[in-house]
Amino acid sequence: MPAGAGACDKCGEPISASSTPMTDKRPIFTPEMRINTLAPLLFNWIWALSHRLWLWGIAIFTTGLIYKISFFYKKSYLGLFFLAIDLVLIIVFYLKAYELAWRKNKNIDIIQFEKSERVWNVLATSFMALCIFLICFAVYYPSFLRSTDKAKYNSCLQVLSGLKVAEEMYIADNQIYVDMPDLERLGMYMIPECTNPNGCGHKVRERINNNCKDFSIKALNNGLDYEIKGTAADYSKCKICVTNRGFLPVKYNAVDCAVFKCP
Repeated sequence: MPAGAGACDKCGEPISASSTPMTDKRPIFTPEMRINTLAPLLFNWIWALSHRLWLWGIAIFTTGLIYKISFFYKKSYLGLFFLAIDLVLIIVFYLKAYELAWRKNKNIDIIQFEKSERVWNVLATSFMALCIFLICFAVYYPSFLRSTDKAKYNSCLQVLSGLKVAEEMYIADNQIYVDMPDLERLGMYMIPECTNPNGCGHKVRERINNNCKDFSIKALNNGLDYEIKGTAADYSKCKICVTNRGFLPVKYNAVDCAVFKCP
C-alpha cells in the first residue's frame, strides 16, 4: 500500500491519497479581518441592506424615521426616545457590521469581500471630505461676505470722501460749491494728472461709477452748501450721505444699512 494511503472503515479497501476529497473551508471571521472604514457608520441602513442584513437595515431606518417624524410634529420626548434607540443601534451595528456581513454572505471569499469594501471605503472618504468642506463653507463664507461687503462700502466711502475734500478745495478757490452738471470741475482736485479747471473728460464720473451706484451731488443754498449721495456695491446696497458736516452712516453695519435712508 503506498505511503499516505488509508483503508475504508466499512469495506477495508485501500484508498489512495490522491482520491481523498478536498474541501475549501471558509475561514471564521476574526478581528484581523475587520476593515477600518466608517462606511457602516455613515451609511448605516444603506450599507446594511446592500449586504443583505435586512433586519438591521430596516430597524435603523425605521427608528431614524420615527424620531424625525416625532420632532417634526413637536413630540420631543418620543423623538428623544427613538433617537437614543437609533444611536444605540447604529453604534452596535458599526462594531459588528463586518462580522455580520461576512457570516451572511457565504458565497464570497475574503478577496471579494475586501474588494467590495474598498469601494465603500472610497465612498465614505469622499462623503467625509464633502461634509468637512460644507462645514467650513458654512462657517467661513458668511465672514468672507461680510468682509467683502465692508470693503465695497469703504471703497465707495473713500471716493465720496475724496469728493468732499475736492468740494472744500473748490469753494476755497471759487466761493461756490459744484453742482451735478459741473461735476468734472472737481477733477483738478481729485486726479493728480488733471490740470484743466474745467475737468479732464469723464474721469471723475468714471472713478465714482467704478466704486458706487446711484450717485448724485447737489449744491444747496445758492451754492453755499452741498449734499453728496451714493450707494455702495455691497449686498445691502448701503446708502452713503456726505455733507460739509461729515458723512452717514458713521459705521458700517449691513443690517442698519438695509433700512438706512439719507435725511
